[in-house]
Amino acid sequence: MSRRSRAAIMVAATAPGMEARHDHPPPLSRHRRGGRRAGAAAGRPPRGGRAGADVARRRAGGGFRDPTGTPGPRRGRPADRPVPGGGRAAGTDLQPLPHGFGAGPPEPRRRAGGAARRSRPAAVRTDGAFDPTVQPLWQLYAGHFARPGADPAGPPEAVLRAARELVDHRKLRVEPGRVAFAGRGMAVTLNGIAQGYVTDRVSERLRAEGMTDVLVDLGEIRALGHHPSGRPWSVGLADPLVEGRNAGTLEIAERAVATSGGYGTPFDAAGRFTHLFDPATGGCAREWLAVTVLAPDATTADALSTALSVAPEARAAVLLDRFPGTAARLTRRDGSVLALRA
Repeated sequence: MSRRSRAAIMVAATAPGMEARHDHPPPLSRHRRGGRRAGAAAGRPPRGGRAGADVARRRAGGGFRDPTGTPGPRRGRPADRPVPGGGRAAGTDLQPLPHGFGAGPPEPRRRAGGAARRSRPAAVRTDGAFDPTVQPLWQLYAGHFARPGADPAGPPEAVLRAARELVDHRKLRVEPGRVAFAGRGMAVTLNGIAQGYVTDRVSERLRAEGMTDVLVDLGEIRALGHHPSGRPWSVGLADPLVEGRNAGTLEIAERAVATSGGYGTPFDAAGRFTHLFDPATGGCAREWLAVTVLAPDATTADALSTALSVAPEARAAVLLDRFPGTAARLTRRDGSVLALRA
């Protein structure tokens, strides 16, 4: 396109090994497994609200400031979640990943490989707080709570310890056309970074086609340019404590936003065990109710929101400082908010 274009993009994307997710059925957006999310701006209703030209309503509370200078509260997507049945390697040395990456059309394989490549530096920069090899923990918890009469205290300690030993991003190898492990029984999920990665790729393609003012929502949000009125894009932020209510809005331009929260996919009825895992312990993240990250790109926002979900306050500040131009809003279990800025 040669002319200046404006659009709000809400589509679903998938790659081999990941399920297709249509997260925006109007008038509300929900995960299939009980997650809750806010709708994007530009005609998409926030959670529980009416559709409008931007967001249906604004609520005050616990905002942080865009590092570029744009003030506002914030918005996020629901929790990223590993998909059951992720790839698994069977050997003891470097083993090819047989599921997902080794099948399907070349283009989706290339995109999935790109997300895998981005996952390694993200894991290193967060000291493993973000780790794409947590898939064995997903399989353990999902299997445990799927059984009738499952112990509400969680999997046995010995079984948990065995699964935890399979989690180590340093044993993940991403090579051209190949993803492999240096360990038997390891498995990978890219759902802590893939939505952000796909959002960035789509955003870049749209910009290359001449679309200069676009709001892209593929489970993560990225804003190119501004709203057609000339102001920043406004995106509604779901309240993690109250279903159907927005905690506020985030006004963004040339920025990306992602939110992680265990409330999106609980394994047990009490919600004590969720899809967000601490790679260091194998336990479920319980430090924060929700974590929203604002970053220059959606891939960074996605991975960092996952990492901060398992980080205590002091560590969260240290990790955030490693990512220039980022800010975070961390919601405590009691509903209070900690705002951090790199």
